Amino acid sequence: MKRVFNFVRIIAFALLVAILLGYWNEVFKFKDQNGMVGMDIYYSQPENSVDMLIVGSSHAFTDINTGTLWNEYGIASYLLGANVQPLSNSYHYIQEALKTQSPEVIVLEGFLLTEDTDYMSESFIINNTYGLHFSEDSMVAMNDTIPPDADLMEYGLYYGRYHSRYDELSSEDFTYGTTSDDYYSCFKGFHCLRAVTPTEEPHFNRRRDITMPLSLRVEYYYRKICELCQDRNINLVIVISPYAYYNYNDRMKYCTGREIASEYGFDFIDYNEYYDQMNLDFETDFHDQGHLNAFGSRKYTSLIGSYIDENFDLPDRRLDCTGTYDTWELNARFLDFDYYELNMISSITAEEFFAAVRELPDDYILIFRITNPRHILSFTSSILGYYDIPSIRFASDSVWVVESGVTNKYVLDDNGLFFDRYYGVHHLAVDNVGVYFDDDLFLPPSSGLEINVINQFSGSVVESITLDNDLIWR
Repeated sequence: MKRVFNFVRIIAFALLVAILLGYWNEVFKFKDQNGMVGMDIYYSQPENSVDMLIVGSSHAFTDINTGTLWNEYGIASYLLGANVQPLSNSYHYIQEALKTQSPEVIVLEGFLLTEDTDYMSESFIINNTYGLHFSEDSMVAMNDTIPPDADLMEYGLYYGRYHSRYDELSSEDFTYGTTSDDYYSCFKGFHCLRAVTPTEEPHFNRRRDITMPLSLRVEYYYRKICELCQDRNINLVIVISPYAYYNYNDRMKYCTGREIASEYGFDFIDYNEYYDQMNLDFETDFHDQGHLNAFGSRKYTSLIGSYIDENFDLPDRRLDCTGTYDTWELNARFLDFDYYELNMISSITAEEFFAAVRELPDDYILIFRITNPRHILSFTSSILGYYDIPSIRFASDSVWVVESGVTNKYVLDDNGLFFDRYYGVHHLAVDNVGVYFDDDLFLPPSSGLEINVINQFSGSVVESITLDNDLIWR
């Protein structure tokens, strides 16, 4: 009897250790959106729910917008990308993805067809492999990714690389993957960039189709991807995303990629030949020279979606009533926020700012208050009038709050607050000093009309500005 009891104690202890190690791994593991997060969350998608899989480097996961594909075409897509993802890792990602999903279409972003380096640096190796769940296949992928002289066990034992993260831990490490984290609960692999960098349009001869050989390793895995899709009867489409440093050498390699794709009966589309069709603006639509922002990704993805819609019979999952695709709708909603908010934060004049504000959906709260009544000039008065705020009576003893299109005036209460309310777990309050959102205080940057824009759904203060006539102070 004692022997049985000891055996039970050993089993119970082993289970406890396994549970603690599992929790430790979830908290300490790397959560980099440049590769690991997208692959990790992919495993939680409902089986056979992904109709279109997208793979590639950052030219895929920052440019091909899953929200636009959903909003405009009802396509349930998922993006498995990673920084500088070589085609060898694209191949292994596709292999892993097909274990739980049966996409009708796979879109391969082919920027890395231009790659001449066979192996990546350590950080890129980690980004491209640590999202894979541990298995024999993940070790094969790791072995294919690391240089021949590297130690497979050194990379394969993840725990050894996690232990140094104690000083880096944040609340996100503890909420990641839980229902309390709405953003990650609906994440579909696309990471929207929110900056505007004016660039110059590249010029090249679109009629010149000279080829240049791909590197041996690139061609080997490119053909393996084509053969895998052919064997599984999956429609493969190779695309090249727009980028500002596009050049003749790249184009020649893409011409080679097009020829190889045609051998297998697959389409190859270089969207650098379609700037006019997507109305791409090199002054406003790029985050940097290599990647599109929220504006550009919408335009580019809309053109891709149109091609997919015309050539393949993917179901419109917006019509689904089972709840399976609710997270795609939520993901699109978050990505719409990126567009609206970039429109605001990139504005230069007050007129541009309020043109962007007027487009906002009801998820946003606007708070108006005055820090110097003398700055209420004609243009400012017209803005206040748009929100039914009478500027003549608008003074420092009140604030005006716009929620769901309804404007209300608030005065100081007995606690010295103009406004005090909870939105789910988020706390919003306003007093004579400034606006408080959770633990952060937002102070007016100058005298004039102070405007705060809060996204109550995502739980963030998007803008906190002061308007001095037509000048914006941030």
